[in-house]
Amino acid sequence: MQDEVELREVRPSDIPVFFEHHLEGMAERPARGAADRLAQRDRFEARWHGQLTDRAMTIRAILAGGRVAGYVAGFTQLGEPAIAYWLGRDFHGRGIATAALLAFFERIPGRPVFARVAADNLASLRVLAKCGFEECARAVHLSERRGCEVEEIVLVRHS
Repeated sequence: MQDEVELREVRPSDIPVFFEHHLEGMAERPARGAADRLAQRDRFEARWHGQLTDRAMTIRAILAGGRVAGYVAGFTQLGEPAIAYWLGRDFHGRGIATAALLAFFERIPGRPVFARVAADNLASLRVLAKCGFEECARAVHLSERRGCEVEEIVLVRHS
């Protein structure tokens, strides 16, 4: 049975959940002490509170089966409409990201829409392809999350 997927406005109580999801993505980096984790959490929460007051961004919490699964965001990047999303690991591989992105597109104006994904992130590339995105460029950039340069694929959705 597939989870029921909903989008709703982000609540302050969602931010600690997003932080835990963020830490899952950092698992491949060297372990850090409790003080560093606390400082990282403070920076993370400050950034989120700033994003939630930014009228140029549209951010929605993704709920799956009533649980906060992640978020999807629309914003302007390099002068173009762009999207990004993130799911906690417990929610991977269940069609949640695809359902959330398709629902999100119904709510945001502006086309084309761009997305950027690390070339080795095959799962996100599949999700974006299912949502009508096509590769339009490649670039290399410094990934803060990974702490190194990564090849990035730029994708576009026209409709």
